[in-house]
Amino acid sequence: MANLGEPSISGYEEPDKPKSYGEMARARGISGIPEGKWLNLDDVKFDGPITHEYQIFASEGAESTGRLEQVGKYDCRGGVIAFVDSEGHFRAGRDNEEARKILDEAGYRQGSIGGVPGGDGDFPVDETIKKEWDEIMAESDSE
Repeated sequence: MANLGEPSISGYEEPDKPKSYGEMARARGISGIPEGKWLNLDDVKFDGPITHEYQIFASEGAESTGRLEQVGKYDCRGGVIAFVDSEGHFRAGRDNEEARKILDEAGYRQGSIGGVPGGDGDFPVDETIKKEWDEIMAESDSE
């Protein structure tokens, strides 16, 4: 099998796939961070009644872990909406019609991102982050 960007036996040259968050974001037509109240979950540890303690890995150097394919996608579970932004950061907020509309209008599409932190009642372990998480999740739909 030919490497990407090299001619194959058939003479067809495969297009180069995006290799960075920015390239993937441009290819998917998104840029920046959509307006709204989002918590950056990079390096945040979670724990909860169903899940065991786990940590969201940082975006720095995570392109090879599958995060690159998640850029521009969002998923929802248990009142939480999470997405991977144009810089590869894993972000979350309260799931409601307005949050989905904001992401849809910014070019994001619903799809698998490998799980939704907080979607099964799990929560940030760090008290400062948990306080911010609780405030975002407690906001009403009308705000």
